[in-house]
Amino acid sequence: MDTVFERVIGLGSDCATKRGINLFFTPSQPWLKTKKGHSDLFDWLIIKDYRLLADAFFRNLDDFFELQDFIFPGTPINSKYNMDWCHLGHKLDNNGDWNRQETTMKTHDDFIRLFDDTKNKIEYLKKKFINSQDKNAIYIITEDKRWNKEIDLSTLIYLRDSITHIRNGNKNFCLVLSSENPKFESFENILVIHSLSPWNGNYVNILSNFKFTSNIWA
Repeated sequence: MDTVFERVIGLGSDCATKRGINLFFTPSQPWLKTKKGHSDLFDWLIIKDYRLLADAFFRNLDDFFELQDFIFPGTPINSKYNMDWCHLGHKLDNNGDWNRQETTMKTHDDFIRLFDDTKNKIEYLKKKFINSQDKNAIYIITEDKRWNKEIDLSTLIYLRDSITHIRNGNKNFCLVLSSENPKFESFENILVIHSLSPWNGNYVNILSNFKFTSNIWA
C-alpha cells in the first residue's frame, strides 16, 4: 500500500468497473463519459472467461481482435475469447448516457464495413494497455456472476501471471478482485475485496486505500 500508482486499469467483467473508476476520479461527471485520454481496452465489454483473457495476454494480445472470430447475434461477440462487445457501436447522448438506439452497428454488414476503422481504435487502446508495462498499475475486476462463473483462485493466479508476462516480467502492479462472495484472502500482489454488488463496487473505499501520482487523472 506504500506504492505510488500511476495507472488504474479496468479488466471487466463489465461496465461496472469503469463506472467505479470514473466515479472515483471524476464524481461530478456522468460515469459513462470517460475523461479524454483515460479510455482503456476493456472498459465497455463483457468478459466471460478469465482464463481465456489470460491466454490472450500470454499471446501478447496479438490475435485479440480478428474479424473471423466474431459472430453477430445482435451485438458483436468474440467467440475465440468469449467477450461480448456490447457497446462497440453505441454513442452517448447529451446526458452522458448510452443511446442504445443510436449505433453505427445495427447489422453484421455494418460491423464488417466498419471493422478496419474499429480495429485501428482497438489497436491504439491495445498499445496503450501494453505500454503500461513500466508503470506502477492497479488492474481491477468487478466479479459479476451474470456473465461468468465464479473466479477461482487458480484462475486468478493464472491471470496475474499472464499480466506479469504482458508486462515483460514487471511485477510492480496490484490485481484487485471486487467480489460479492470472496472465497479466498488477499495474497502477494492480489487484493480481494468484498463488495455489496457488481454495481455497488465500493470503489471509493477500495481506491482510497492506494496512493496515486498527482497527475494520474490529469
